Order: sequence, then structure tokens, then C-alpha cells
Amino acid sequence: MDEVNKLSLRCPTCGKDFKCKSPNAPGDYSVACPNQECKAKVSFRFPIEGKSQQTKKNTEVRLGLLDDGSYRFLCKNDTCQKSVLVPAKMVKSGHNKAICPNCKTPHEFDVEPKESDLLKCQIAGCGGLLLKPDRGDGIYSSVCDKCKQEYSIIIQGDKVVKVAMKTSVSVAPKRQTPMKLVSGTFISKKEYSLTKGSHYIGRQDEQKVSDFSIRDKYASSRSVRIDVNENGGRIVYRMTVERAMNPVYHNNSELTVGDIVYLTYGDTIKLGKTLIKVQKATS
Repeated sequence: MDEVNKLSLRCPTCGKDFKCKSPNAPGDYSVACPNQECKAKVSFRFPIEGKSQQTKKNTEVRLGLLDDGSYRFLCKNDTCQKSVLVPAKMVKSGHNKAICPNCKTPHEFDVEPKESDLLKCQIAGCGGLLLKPDRGDGIYSSVCDKCKQEYSIIIQGDKVVKVAMKTSVSVAPKRQTPMKLVSGTFISKKEYSLTKGSHYIGRQDEQKVSDFSIRDKYASSRSVRIDVNENGGRIVYRMTVERAMNPVYHNNSELTVGDIVYLTYGDTIKLGKTLIKVQKATS
């Protein structure tokens, strides 16, 4: 086909640029998008005068999660910037990865899970459901209607934003030596001694000051409290989760608000993206 007789179009659904044969007469026409994962109907009026109608339509294309479960994003590569459609079967709740088919630039995006999915019991093979509290914003307890496993449910703006399985309370160690918290390495390394009393650890915040603060926007302010008590030479380090809009982890186990664990040297605490190590304090 002669290039002179080709018409340049852009699919308003997936953003793919393609060419088709120019019509023989003026009028309204439509062709199927050649993208096998899209195949959307592309309508146009011939002849196209001035700025392409397809380019105008593309600026109005919806981005993010679509009604059919697919996801569309704009390529972040400055030389590409094309609209990319990820089919619904390749989109999952949580963190996703995709590659622009045009320039091969990798992309990452997050999809908020449906409330109905969040309220399903997380124990494999259970199939039970959790009851959504009929109250305002806050953190509430709920149990699975089948296995009776207890969960914490966080509600914001009347929406369930997080559901976490409650863990059992750890047994206090029989004996402990003085310990400290360590985060970062080399220049960014910070240490904090856990003396007798209560200690708050969390995001650096001028309004809600922590005893051991970290520069991490993903951590909550005054997120956890560590109580250090001594009785007859026996030192106990008891950590309680106070605030956790993002997960708090103890030795890779996710905790939720209200959970309690006892610390020993060698343990790790993760707030947001910051890893804190529990170590023996040097004399």
C-alpha cells in the first residue's frame, strides 16, 4: 500500500499508533485496533482536518483501573509517553509490574483491593467472611464467621483500607541482657539504648515526637512502644504496636495495632521501609 494512501490513527483505548487505508470518500468510518489485547473500535471522520481527532481523544483517555478490570497508564519514558493497557487477567490486587510494549520501559503500579476481597478470611481453605463494623473511622476487631480467627480492620472514610490477622502474644523470655536498637549503616547508622522505662519508635514528627525517630514517610509517628522492666535482675523488653497505617513487622511476621511481642537480641523490627535491628548493648 502506498504511504500516500495511508491514514495515521491512534487507538483511544490502548494508545497504539497505527495506519489504515484512506477511505475513498468523505464520511464517518471505524476500524478495529490492531493491538491483539485491545481490538477496540476506533472511529474517525474523513478527511481529518486540523489537529487529529484521535490525538484529542487520547488526552481524554481514562487512566488507572478501568471498569472491566484492566489497567491503563502512561509510559514514563519521555521519548515514548504512550498509553499502555494492561489486560484484566494480568492485573492483581496490590503491587503490579508491567513493561511498555513500545519502548520496553518497566513500570510498577498498585491496585487497591476491593472491600469484598479484604473481608475474606486469609486462612487457606476457610472461605469465611468478616463483618464490617458499622461505625466511623477507626481500628476495630472482627472474627471470621467460620474459623473464628480474629482480625483488625482499619476504616477510613467509611471504607475498609486494611485487614490484618491478629497474631498470638509472644511468651516473655526468661532472661535478657541490656539491648539497643540499630538502624541504617555507616554514615546513616543510628543507635538507641533501651533503658528502663517506655520508649516510642516511629516516623520523625514535630507534633508526635518519638524517642527513636526515623526518616521514613511510610512509617507512622510513635508507631510502637517498647516497655523495659527489670525484676530481680530479669530484664523484659515488651513491644506494643500503637499506630500502624502501614504494616509493622517483627521478624518478618506482620503485626497490627494492639499486638504485643517480646524482644530479644537478633530480632528485627520493620516500620515502613526502615529495618531496625535489636542488638546486645555493649558495656
